[in-house]
Amino acid sequence: MIRVNGVNLREEEKKVEENLKKLLHEIFRSDLEDVEFGIYRIMNFKRDEIKKFIEEDLLGEVEKEFKELYDEDKKDLEREIKDLRKKIRDNFGEDALDEEEKLNPLFENTKLGREYKEKLNALEDVKGVMQDKIEIFSRIYDFFHRYYVDGDLIPIRRYTKSNDYIIPYNGEEVILYWANKDQYYVKTTEYFQKYTFRTGDYEINFRLREAHIDKNNVKGKDKFFILPEENFLEVRDKIVNIYLEYRELTIDDYEKFEIGERPNKTAIKEKLIVNTVKKINEELKSRPDLLGQLNKLFKKKTGEESEKTVLETHLRIYVAKNTKDYFIHKNLKKFFLTELDFYIKNEMLPIEDIEGMDEATLRKVMRRMRVFKNISTKIIKFLAEIEEFEKMLWEKKKFVLRTDYVITLDKIREYSGENFLESILDEILSNKKQLKEWKDLFGIEVKKKVDLVENNTLDGKEWKKLPIDTKYFDEDFKWKLLVALSKNNDLDEILNGVLIKSENWQALNLLLKKYYEKVKTIYIDPPYNTGS
Repeated sequence: MIRVNGVNLREEEKKVEENLKKLLHEIFRSDLEDVEFGIYRIMNFKRDEIKKFIEEDLLGEVEKEFKELYDEDKKDLEREIKDLRKKIRDNFGEDALDEEEKLNPLFENTKLGREYKEKLNALEDVKGVMQDKIEIFSRIYDFFHRYYVDGDLIPIRRYTKSNDYIIPYNGEEVILYWANKDQYYVKTTEYFQKYTFRTGDYEINFRLREAHIDKNNVKGKDKFFILPEENFLEVRDKIVNIYLEYRELTIDDYEKFEIGERPNKTAIKEKLIVNTVKKINEELKSRPDLLGQLNKLFKKKTGEESEKTVLETHLRIYVAKNTKDYFIHKNLKKFFLTELDFYIKNEMLPIEDIEGMDEATLRKVMRRMRVFKNISTKIIKFLAEIEEFEKMLWEKKKFVLRTDYVITLDKIREYSGENFLESILDEILSNKKQLKEWKDLFGIEVKKKVDLVENNTLDGKEWKKLPIDTKYFDEDFKWKLLVALSKNNDLDEILNGVLIKSENWQALNLLLKKYYEKVKTIYIDPPYNTGS
């Protein structure tokens, strides 16, 4: 047993090593290796490599790095000590050093004597590695932990010594800076994708049966994931579907789930998750043929009492995934390497501390700094590879799935002529969906051609301004209409509005080339409910 100042170094080393491993497993989501969709499926290809690095290679890499530096330092020190001995004998005579190369006490306070003593102390210090490893594991944990918040990696510049946050500065007179600079904002709220994971031979799916979603960005009351009263569990052919609802809580729900007065959203979410796991467990207990096969759902993730069960872990992830937004960094590797450099200079090698260090201490700090940088860079490389893949998926140009056009009858006549409009009236009148839309939107019931005419004038018929939406018609009708409209007109010039149903970033990129420097004003996240 090795003790320094009453501390068991072996136990301390193991403790900091396990803390670091646990943090890295959380950051790399090692607990989600049974999830089989989206980015998790891609991560599974790297997961074995990452787990091997965390569990097997990490400790070996640290020892290897230190050994190489120790051997290098040892050779340098032995060469420097040999040169110093020659200088001491040249300056003070052969008696200045005895047969064991110990310095005569008479010369200990000379410049050469003090330097010789420092070199010997530095050489002796090279032999110890355990305290250095404890320091390195603690430093790596401290560095990455400051960017890991509530289950997500948040690349925000955080510093702990003299400032909580620091804004990078490159000499600008004025700089606009925001917390998530250089990151894509990915809004996942109410995304509701099927969530799939495996346990044993079974595929488990969370599926949404009912969802009440606010329209036009107008926020209503808080909504939650709730297990339906019945038929929430479906099992067939090794596939288990667990059905959920997403809705506001009723008065009965508050009583049923024992939610007290004025609870916060987090507390309600917590009660609902616990209740969901409990009800699924009870349902399976009533079906013993299934419980035996699905008992892994209710096992602890790591076998520890304090850990959550497999089912609860995945349910929490599903709820969080659908009610939180997240960010993708545009260059995570550059960000972390910059942060790493800043951390080393300000936390490990502060300029005010260097002046008072002797050579042995300075060498120790430099060794630790180099090992810390090398190991942290390898972790950053893994993180950056995953983030780069997410970024690639996000930036990948999305396909336009469908394009439709809306044009009123009077405009069809104006741009395509009376004869063309008359030729398509039978198709329009036989389209029940189009007729229903006119009735729902305008209260106009159309049964025959005369119902489409506003007035008969000397110049011909004056058609009602009823909109034809090509989404209700087949492709032949749509292209026939477009050809007629563009025969004597530039289609782009007669279009007076464009509506895109898309994720914002992709839509703006699609519009960028065509509308570059043509848009004078833009409303981002318009306040629909304010009357502006």
